[in-house]
Amino acid sequence: MAGNTPKHRRVVRRVRGELRPQGGKGAEARAQAAQQLLLAITRTQALFIDEAQPARLFGTLLEDLLTLTNSEYGFIGEVERIAEGQPFLRIHAMTDIAWDEETKALMAQKATTLELSNLKPLFGHAMTTGQPVIVNDPVHDPRAVGLPPGYPPMHAFLGLPFLHGGVMTGMVGIANRPGGYDETLVAYLQPLLGTCGQLFEGFCNKRFRNEAEQALRVSEDRFRVAMQGANDGIWDWDLCTNQVYFSERWKNMLGYEDHEIADVYSEWESRLHPDDHARVLSGLTAYLQNRQDAYVMEFRLRKKDGTYCWIHARGKAMWNVEGRPYRMAGAHTDITERKREEALQVAEKQTLELVANGTSLREVLAFLCLAIETHTALMLSSVMLATEDGSHLSAVAGPSLPDEYNQLINCISIGPTVGSCGSAAYFRQPAIVCDIATDPRWKGYADFALAHGLKACWSQPILSSTGLLLGTFATYFREPMKPQQRDLRLMERASHIAALAIEHARTLEALRESEERFRLMFMHEPECVKTVAPDGMLLAMNPTGLRMVEAASLEEVVGRSVMPLIHSDDRSVFWEAHCAAVNGSASSLEFRVIGLKGQLRWMDTHSVPLREAGGTITAVLSVTRDITERKALERASQDQADRLRLAMDIARLATWDWNILTNQVIWSENCEAVKGLPRGSFDGTFEAYQRFVHPEDLSRLFADIEGALSGQQPYHTEHRIVPPIGEMQWIEGNGVVYRDELGRPIRMVGTVRNITERKRIEQAMRVNEDRYARATAVGRVGVWELDVRAGTYYGDRNLKAMFGYQPDELSADPFAWLNLVHPDDQSVAMDHWQQIVRREAEDYNYELRMIRKDGTVIWTNVRGQAVRTADGQLTHLIGATLDITARRQAEDNLLRTQFAMDHAVDAVYWIDPQARVLYTNAAASAMLGYTKEEFLRMTVHDLNPDFPAEVWPGWWEELREKKVMSLETVHKTKDGRRIPIDICVSFLAYGGQEFHCAYVRDISERKRVHEALRASQERFELAAKASNDGIWDWNILTGDQYWSDRHLELFGLERSSFIPTYDAWIAQVHPDDADWVHQTTQRHLDTREPYDIEVRVKIKDGSYRWFRDRGQAVWDASGRPVRMVGSITDVTQRRQAEEAIWKAHAELEQRVTERTKQLAASNRALEQEILQRKQVEDRLQRTQYAVDHAADQIFVIESTGHLLDVNESACTRLGYTKEELLTMSMMDIDLDFPSMRWDEMWDTLRCAGQLLIETRHRSQSGEIYPVEVVANYLEHNGQELDYAIVRDLTERRRSEAAIRESELRYKLVTEATFDAIALHDNGVLIEVNAGLERMFGYQSGELLGRSILDLIADESRDHVVRNMGDGMIGPYEALGRRKDGTTFAGEVVVRPYWFRGKQVRLVAGRDITARKQLERAMARHTEELERQVSERTAEVARLESQRAQSEKLAAVGQLAAAVAHEINNPIAGIRNAFTLVKQAVDQAHPHYEFVGMIDREISRVADIVRNMYQLYRKQPSKTEPVDLRLLLDDLNALFAKQLSQGDMTFVATLQCSMTTLQVPRGDLLQVLMNLIQNAIDSSGQGRTITLTVCEKEGTVNISVSDEGGGIAPDVLPHIFDPFFTTKTEKYEKGMGLGLSVSQSLVMAMGGRIEVRTELKTGSTFSVVLPQLPPGDRSTAQQHIMKEVVTHDY
Repeated sequence: MAGNTPKHRRVVRRVRGELRPQGGKGAEARAQAAQQLLLAITRTQALFIDEAQPARLFGTLLEDLLTLTNSEYGFIGEVERIAEGQPFLRIHAMTDIAWDEETKALMAQKATTLELSNLKPLFGHAMTTGQPVIVNDPVHDPRAVGLPPGYPPMHAFLGLPFLHGGVMTGMVGIANRPGGYDETLVAYLQPLLGTCGQLFEGFCNKRFRNEAEQALRVSEDRFRVAMQGANDGIWDWDLCTNQVYFSERWKNMLGYEDHEIADVYSEWESRLHPDDHARVLSGLTAYLQNRQDAYVMEFRLRKKDGTYCWIHARGKAMWNVEGRPYRMAGAHTDITERKREEALQVAEKQTLELVANGTSLREVLAFLCLAIETHTALMLSSVMLATEDGSHLSAVAGPSLPDEYNQLINCISIGPTVGSCGSAAYFRQPAIVCDIATDPRWKGYADFALAHGLKACWSQPILSSTGLLLGTFATYFREPMKPQQRDLRLMERASHIAALAIEHARTLEALRESEERFRLMFMHEPECVKTVAPDGMLLAMNPTGLRMVEAASLEEVVGRSVMPLIHSDDRSVFWEAHCAAVNGSASSLEFRVIGLKGQLRWMDTHSVPLREAGGTITAVLSVTRDITERKALERASQDQADRLRLAMDIARLATWDWNILTNQVIWSENCEAVKGLPRGSFDGTFEAYQRFVHPEDLSRLFADIEGALSGQQPYHTEHRIVPPIGEMQWIEGNGVVYRDELGRPIRMVGTVRNITERKRIEQAMRVNEDRYARATAVGRVGVWELDVRAGTYYGDRNLKAMFGYQPDELSADPFAWLNLVHPDDQSVAMDHWQQIVRREAEDYNYELRMIRKDGTVIWTNVRGQAVRTADGQLTHLIGATLDITARRQAEDNLLRTQFAMDHAVDAVYWIDPQARVLYTNAAASAMLGYTKEEFLRMTVHDLNPDFPAEVWPGWWEELREKKVMSLETVHKTKDGRRIPIDICVSFLAYGGQEFHCAYVRDISERKRVHEALRASQERFELAAKASNDGIWDWNILTGDQYWSDRHLELFGLERSSFIPTYDAWIAQVHPDDADWVHQTTQRHLDTREPYDIEVRVKIKDGSYRWFRDRGQAVWDASGRPVRMVGSITDVTQRRQAEEAIWKAHAELEQRVTERTKQLAASNRALEQEILQRKQVEDRLQRTQYAVDHAADQIFVIESTGHLLDVNESACTRLGYTKEELLTMSMMDIDLDFPSMRWDEMWDTLRCAGQLLIETRHRSQSGEIYPVEVVANYLEHNGQELDYAIVRDLTERRRSEAAIRESELRYKLVTEATFDAIALHDNGVLIEVNAGLERMFGYQSGELLGRSILDLIADESRDHVVRNMGDGMIGPYEALGRRKDGTTFAGEVVVRPYWFRGKQVRLVAGRDITARKQLERAMARHTEELERQVSERTAEVARLESQRAQSEKLAAVGQLAAAVAHEINNPIAGIRNAFTLVKQAVDQAHPHYEFVGMIDREISRVADIVRNMYQLYRKQPSKTEPVDLRLLLDDLNALFAKQLSQGDMTFVATLQCSMTTLQVPRGDLLQVLMNLIQNAIDSSGQGRTITLTVCEKEGTVNISVSDEGGGIAPDVLPHIFDPFFTTKTEKYEKGMGLGLSVSQSLVMAMGGRIEVRTELKTGSTFSVVLPQLPPGDRSTAQQHIMKEVVTHDY
């Protein structure tokens, strides 16, 4: 440490004494120094005991050390060690030695956080040696390392270590003591240093203990919260003692309370399911023996009610050094629901597989019943199906029910009291009957069930996906049984599976019928229907199609490509449309077909993909019709329209049609262009047209129109119009007026023609006819003229248009036109200009490039002619410019083509009809090794062994027909090798000669790569199969995502064409799920909620599959998500069964819809084009279509009653296939027309032509349902037929019955309930039940027509009215008002309800008075419990406070006893010596009064020492019987004199029957004397001191009260602290030990001291002692007291 200028030294504002004084004052100074040292020690220990903050504690200690040593500054620090054991010093207190603003800020910042790890300075030597370091000349001491600049100068330094148990715990460094430091000072400070060592050790231990306690509390809280919040049951098994800790959740999981299961291993093993016992124990033993990574098992445990639950167990064991397991802990998760769900999924899958495999519905439902029965013991399941009319139920499956019972319940009716099943079907709600014998729904049927031992039945309705009743699923039990919630879920799931099976079975049946109908339609369709394979091969074609392509049989076309039938010009577009359908898109196309006999036809086709069940497209279905005639008409019409449009465009002519009556004008499309108006500026009205007419011409236009309308003249006009932009236009109009019978004009039709150019030409011709004559001679391409003298350049509109400019653009400046010339060609133009100027030429013709307005470059041919005066002066230059860009491009293309062919990568050959090689390029020579000359001597047969001479002519002809062909073959090289090639050959004809142009590519490498790729693909597929899940990784910060190959495969995507991003992922998700997926992902990132979802995802073929997506994000230190990783699993198979049904419906509907649209469009188009010629055929087609797709059933019947044809609806309703029905007669399905009535009915039908009959039909299942039949008599090809349209009346009858049943059901429900139910229409009661009348005290019918608000108390009326207005449905609470005016609490629920064709409100109310009373009682009970808990908590806190105080007193007592021991001997010597002095001093001595004062002070010090001894007693005082009466007398005698001096009154009262206490008499006397003395000190003259002894709850209370000023609230908590005193004035006495000692003595007696105080009134100190001494208390009481006192909180 280095010094600094004196002005930086700290001024110490304290009085310091010299420790080594001179002269006779040495002993006195040493005594004073010893007392200062003792006070410093006492103050330090008191602050530590008082748990003062470290800054205050060590700051005070540093101040005391600086005072004791007269040092200027210093520091105190705690020695700590880093992980490697190296010590460093943590500063707790340091003198402020800042000398500038920077060091002030540094001191303020590091005052409590400074750590010194550099041990080279002087203080480090004390730390490393553990010995004091004394340096009185730091400048020259070799151990000093200097001080930083500005540091206060240091003249001397003393470093003292604090040791405890031989270990350094801290140190102090002080500096600048006048005269330096020495060993004497070190010896003097040793007591304080020892105390400091203990203090640092205690401080360190306390900190460690607090940290440990805090960590323990956190750990315990975390464990407790985790245990309470987790759904798992925790177990901890001690394998040495076989004791197991089972958490409360573990026991609750099995239905037990916490105290009902002991913590032993056998509690677990004894509950294992017998089927799982051996497997589980074997797995557990294997885990413990093999020390596997984790223990995971699934097994069943028996619950309290005897049932079993499925458990997923996870655990982890710990092994000792010998390899033996000694502990194992883990968790149990209840997976019963998951197991049940898995079993149900398996059952659902197996059920649907049975349906798909064609198993009969009866067998399928029987299998389902058996599968469901495995989930609940003693369950007997059955399925009943509703009849078609919905009136009865048929028993179809009940494998475990008695056969006789199944027969009895077969075909039971549906009704509210027809057992559980009839009731469930009737109400479309579950019907739970727990006891058949007593339930009214089984009235009349109970005997059937009870006779077969069936005593309970729960039934669930089976509803279709559209809500129609399919049947019921019921479970029976042989004992009365009440369902649990899981039982209800099981039944609901079973009914759902049954619904899927029933609908799926019926859908498959409908699908088979649809396919048959499609086949018949396919064969008889008047349009061409065909199916084509993806490669273009024709798979099937109906007879109409065969006729279109002129094929006599299918063999001529099926199995062959359709492409040869397509016109060569249409093949490419046909193939594109075909490929679009192959890729999943519908396509339409018009194209030409060439029949096998050469006839050309136009066709219109619509194609859609055909898919397998898995979604794979296997073929394309096309419906094609012949539109040849329509095309001919269109072509003729188009030709005429084109001619008219061309004529109008050339003539710049537009047409108009004015309806004079409606004032509507119709213009042709080119009217704006003809008039020179901008597109969209003219709305077609005459008023708008007037605004464009030149003002000077408007009156003439009106006059021309008026003249034409009046008939005075034909309509002809010429006028100008002024467009918004551009030049003024001249318009010529001509028209004809049409008139009605009275001669009034009603219509006017005419034309307008733009004659602006004509007007301009006329004007220009008048100005300079000679100029245009010469220009016309040159040509009408782009005409221009340069006036050399005027310096102007004129270009006509054609020239400007050639360069992309409007007629009004480009100035007359010649240089503006010169700038249009390409910069590289301007020199060419100038050269020709100079030739004209120099008279070297009179005309020119050259080619150059020009730049159009849009920047494009065109090639032009410029021709010019000079015009001179007679003397040869150049006056004009006229000429024309021709755009030759197309010609130049053609020439360039020809050169590039030749160059490209010569340098092509592929080999190019030109072949003549004799197979001779006419041309080859360099690539051909490189490929085969021949020179070009060698090639020209060869033929194709020499190069290609696959084309010998005999096949060449046929090949030539085939290529002539097809024009282009591609194939793979081989070529022979010059060295004899055969290489694979890909050859594309085109047939060309040029200059009367025919050629083949062949492009040949060596595909050896492609073949090799293809083979390698195939092998690689096989390896990849094998590897991909190893993982069934797709993996994804999302970098949230960058947005990058990685998807594994399996992931892409699951979606049908390819890595090369798909870049995975979050947006791309959301785009793949089904639109209905996308927002939910995004929100779930965001919620996981924001709240860390687990991310595990199932979602629909679109795959490559456009279909959606179900995937389970799981993921986990990673967050950085700030909580920001940075990454998310997860996996995706295809779970479609799990959900496929239920989805397959609606998908099949959707696909069927889609096919029907598409077919419907196709046929409808076909019919409409056919009617428009060939209405007259095809009228009969169209009518038949529409009729057939209507028959096939009619919602009604249609039958075609012979006169004998046999069925000739039926439609799909008939098959579906009757339950037969079409083939089955065609073998039947009407007598088989119509119950009302047996054979004997059929002939009679047929005669009636023949006479009437049409009959309307209501009869009954019977389906295959035996269902009989009502129908309405419209029979139509027809004759076709000499055969009599009945075309019958049949409509099912079941729904109509059912709807009628449903209305009646609904009203009956409502009446039954409302009458049976005790709740209040009412219907109101806008507040007016229209119906109430008996429960409401009973609840409100009204008679029957008394409330009808009244307002519902009459039932509401005034306090709730506004609330109810507001809820009614808001449409609130509740539930909400309101006060009801009875008829007698009393009110009660009610709960209201409101629902909309259809009643007699009108929507009203159904209100249900419930009296909740009892519930409210119970809630109030519960609230009071809760309040009482909280009060008891609060009192108990306060009691525990008080006992804890006493324990803490006793610990503090014990620590202080130990210290005080040690100090008292050190002081006691000197005091004894002083007392003895002073006795001699006192005897030697005469009372007459002038200073004798000081002798008395010294004597009193010696006595006082002796009392203090005695009190300090009292603070620490290793052994309790001996108890003895104490007579309380004598004790009070002694106290009165002891304080009588002192009280009389202060004019005080002492009142002692004994108010208890007990007069003797077993306590240490001296201790009790000392306590009471201390309390009385404190009361005297606190009270003023004339006050009263009261002492009262009384009994209270097994204790003796001795209270001392004063009339003093009371104790301040901030002082009260510290009055029992050692050395704490409020006697600060000089005349007051005390060391602050009285109350501390008193409390210590009372606690040793087993009692306590209580304090009551009030400011300005006084205080009462009560000594509360037990009536029995501590040794006589019960063992339980002593144990409780010991636990409270010694428990470590």
